[in-house]
Order: sequence, then structure tokens, then C-alpha cells
Amino acid sequence: MAAQLLEVRMARLEEACERINKRLDAVEAEIRELRRSLESFRRDLTAQTASRFRRVVGLWATTMLAVLGLYLRG
Repeated sequence: MAAQLLEVRMARLEEACERINKRLDAVEAEIRELRRSLESFRRDLTAQTASRFRRVVGLWATTMLAVLGLYLRG
């Protein structure tokens, strides 16, 4: 009787461990997807920032050349 009870409890524990393992696998998959999304977002943000920086530097350089041209002309 005690051996049967022990077997039932062990079976329940094994079942619970399998459910936990499945849940952990799902969590790991979601974390991997989140990491991929964050990496993609970071790359996009870096590209946008670099593009904006180049535009600002170009605008600044153009403005400085125009001011210098006006100064030397006048």
C-alpha cells in the first residue's frame, strides 16, 4: 500500500516537473524573441541617430561656410 502511494506521488512529481519544463521552454523562447526584437530596435535606432547626426553636421557646415562667405565678401 505504501509503495503504491509512493509511486502515485512520484508520478505526480514527474508530471509536475514536465509541466514546469514546458513552461520554462516557453519562457526561454519568449526571451529569445524579445532579445531579437530589442537588437533589431537598437540597430534601427543607431541607424536613425547616425543619419540625423550626419544631417545636423551637414547643416552646421553649410551654415558656417555661408557665414564665412558673407564675412569674407563684405
